[in-house]
Amino acid sequence: MKILIIEDDAGIAELFREQLEELNHRVDWVDTFSDADRQLQVDMPDLMIVDYRLTSHDNAQDWLLQRKASSLTIPDFIVSTGQGDERIAVEMMKLGARDYVVKDSMLMTRLPDIIRRVGAEIDNEKRLKEADKLIEKQLRFTQLLMRISTSFINLPLSEVESAIQKSLEEISIFVKADQSYIINYDFEKRVAEIDNEWCNEGFTPRISSLKSIPMDKMGNWISLHEKGKVVYVKDLNDYDQIDVKESIQKYGIKSVIAIPVMDDEKCVGYVSFDSIKENRIYSESEQNLFRVFAQLLVNIHKRRQQVEALRLSGEKYHLLFQQNPQPMWIFDLESLSFLEVNDAAIEHYGYSREEFLLHNVRDIRPKEDLEHLYKNIEIMSKNNRAIVYARHKKKDKELIEVELTSVHVLWNDKMAIHVMVNDITEKKLAQEKLQEKRDVLNKMLVETTKFIESGSDEINYSKITELMYEISGAKFAAFNEYLSSGLEYMTRSLSGITDFVRNSTNILGFNLLEKKWKYDPFKNTGVEREAMHVFRNIREIADRALPKPVIQLLESTFNLGEVVVVSVNDNDKLIGDFVLLFKKGVSIKNKEIVELFASQVGQFIVRKQTEATMRESEKNYRLLFSNNPQPMWIYDLETLAFLEVNEAAILTYGYSRKEFLSMSILDIRPPEDIPEVIKSVIANKETPNQTSRWRHIKKSGEIICAEISSSAVEFEKRPARHVMATDITKRLKLEEELNKKMSEFLDA
Repeated sequence: MKILIIEDDAGIAELFREQLEELNHRVDWVDTFSDADRQLQVDMPDLMIVDYRLTSHDNAQDWLLQRKASSLTIPDFIVSTGQGDERIAVEMMKLGARDYVVKDSMLMTRLPDIIRRVGAEIDNEKRLKEADKLIEKQLRFTQLLMRISTSFINLPLSEVESAIQKSLEEISIFVKADQSYIINYDFEKRVAEIDNEWCNEGFTPRISSLKSIPMDKMGNWISLHEKGKVVYVKDLNDYDQIDVKESIQKYGIKSVIAIPVMDDEKCVGYVSFDSIKENRIYSESEQNLFRVFAQLLVNIHKRRQQVEALRLSGEKYHLLFQQNPQPMWIFDLESLSFLEVNDAAIEHYGYSREEFLLHNVRDIRPKEDLEHLYKNIEIMSKNNRAIVYARHKKKDKELIEVELTSVHVLWNDKMAIHVMVNDITEKKLAQEKLQEKRDVLNKMLVETTKFIESGSDEINYSKITELMYEISGAKFAAFNEYLSSGLEYMTRSLSGITDFVRNSTNILGFNLLEKKWKYDPFKNTGVEREAMHVFRNIREIADRALPKPVIQLLESTFNLGEVVVVSVNDNDKLIGDFVLLFKKGVSIKNKEIVELFASQVGQFIVRKQTEATMRESEKNYRLLFSNNPQPMWIYDLETLAFLEVNEAAILTYGYSRKEFLSMSILDIRPPEDIPEVIKSVIANKETPNQTSRWRHIKKSGEIICAEISSSAVEFEKRPARHVMATDITKRLKLEEELNKKMSEFLDA
């Protein structure tokens, strides 16, 4: 993944870069928003990590709003900030931020998981967009084939050749081929003859110099085509058919697809699409649509053979209509009666030809849709070509969703409507399921963001379980949290039963949510723990994933089926699990989203626990520092300025807190000692702990001798030293007097 860091603190940016490059991401860094704009013009990243406020006083919100107002692309981004601000977080999330993180001491630990999660979200959304694009492309390809198919209906034989050439061109342009051919097999002469050729601009036609191809130079193409199989060479460099490779490599072809044209079980030729500029990948659905086009060519081929017989026999429809793989019919515009149907319509709807011709189009519509039918008829009558949507009723009463493409035709000198039917039931269901999944994922992300950013120290277990209950479709959802490194656990919440606390107290004799259980509920299940494990029924987890009294209560009251246990982890640390109980015959929904949510819950709980621990640690440190009877202070290693002092230092030295915080450690030293102090600071900058003696000046001007104990610390993300000072002036005087008396005694 390409990641752009926008950060004016070079140290933090370098930490980000090292961490991300270890995760195999490609990282660029800029320290101003103007540099970011220039970088985005050159290389668009997959993700940005944006510092909210730079030292230039620019902020990310204004920059993003400017880009939005200028209609400039804004990549996915994460906002980082030195201090959390709920208002800013909300505004940045509105602008599309994937996450809002505080640059605290735990950020570098959490960063890999944040990047993995955001990367997974971006990747999932990209896959959804690509799926939508693929569906839309397939739809346009289908519509193109329908239009081509419709254009051949009632087309004079004299115009068929130009229509075939036009259709070859349209399909080739649609699939971005460079050259394409319709080739007929002559098995008597053992050659393949080029019938039609299309070349994109800049490519030289081959039909004049290569009118026919000997079959003995075509490798296994003939045998594969005779079996109705598509020949698809994705990369000519890797192709194992030497004769074919040598014969087409000279034209610069990189990849080629050749679709057999089958007349019943006989192969009469093939249609090929050549890619010369670059290799072309065709999906399975595209290959199937190519087959439809090949079948149209078969129908045209048959029409050429039978057109004279059709004219002499007075047939009222063409072979192309009757044998089209898409359901088709013609109906009278006044009476709405069916005038003709093709075999595909008979097979798809289940009515015989006779039954169709005894009915009208109202008979295949649900009664409640008749008003919609008349609106569709009005659209069809006013437009020579129209596309409308409807619900149709098959003979077996099944309702299907259809797309109808209509054109005007003359039938026995009367105006009629020719309709081609495309059954889109499965496609619509797939789109609805996809949209449902998107809605669930979006709700999960929104709700997760809400409780993560709530700012509350308490974890809302009920909200967490309710959301899992809704996502998974379970009858009941419980959340177990492991305590004491997994030696015991508590059921923190259970969704699906109203007023669970009161009910559990009345029925079980105790509040289940306050009860600790003395083992890991998964150890006795007989299987290894997985991210998600499915048990066939609730009895398999009795006294395991849930206490036996709860199991008995649920089993006797509800008709339950399978049980799903979803582990909640943060990296390798097991936090707990969700226990999901389903009605018989019902299975879990949205598995991927369930696992994603469980992962987020694990990260959220660890984050809350870490924050609480840090707050307690800071509180204890402050207590020990502020109330210590020994003078203490913290100073900045770079500027030597006082950053914090305790009450004992204020009382001992006589300076107020405000005066101390406006001074540096040099201000309490005699002028003649300052050079040595500076040398000592530089020399011991990397020393973790140090003890030394120095002269200090109080506010009164009194000079004292202090014994200094210092240690390296980080204060508000800056390198600093914590100092404890002990006044040893009196002790030194006593030692001096004692030494003097000892000398006098010895001299005597």
